Amino acid sequence: LIGLDGVQKMSKSLGNYVGVTEPAEAQFGKVMSMPDSLIPMYGRYAAFCDVDASLSPMEQKKQIASAVVARYHDETAAKRARDFFERTVQRKELPQDMREVEVPRKLALQNGSVRISDLLVHARFAQSRREAERLILGKGVRLDGQVVEDANALWDCSGSVVLSVGSRKFIRVKPNKGITS
Repeated sequence: LIGLDGVQKMSKSLGNYVGVTEPAEAQFGKVMSMPDSLIPMYGRYAAFCDVDASLSPMEQKKQIASAVVARYHDETAAKRARDFFERTVQRKELPQDMREVEVPRKLALQNGSVRISDLLVHARFAQSRREAERLILGKGVRLDGQVVEDANALWDCSGSVVLSVGSRKFIRVKPNKGITS
């Protein structure tokens, strides 16, 4: 099967894959990212169904994504994943059930602020500070909806904020009461 990049075969090492054990929302979002040219192939080989040609490419992808999620999870998970995609990606709303983390004291700098790159690693949105900095420089990171552009940007820990990466990863970050700015 051609991967999500539309060029090479699906491969975890190339990052152009949909994992069968991934959460439903991740599976749905990944299938939605495929190029339109792959719709017939994914309909046949991933969703095992014929796609309604009268639908728009967006609706065709939703049909395929729902079938893939239902196959590896269930129909309820497929509906939740579609709703999540439509709310967060299409309408740009915040998810209703967002994970929350409190900033550990060890991340605080002397002035009481925290590097956003460290928050990304702590939230498990990046495996290293360097990867977090690349996400920031690629303009894929938002703090309360505002794009973070500086790889050395700091958060002042003044109140809870929503940290997001791309259109599918969200977390509410709460300041640690022991950190003062």
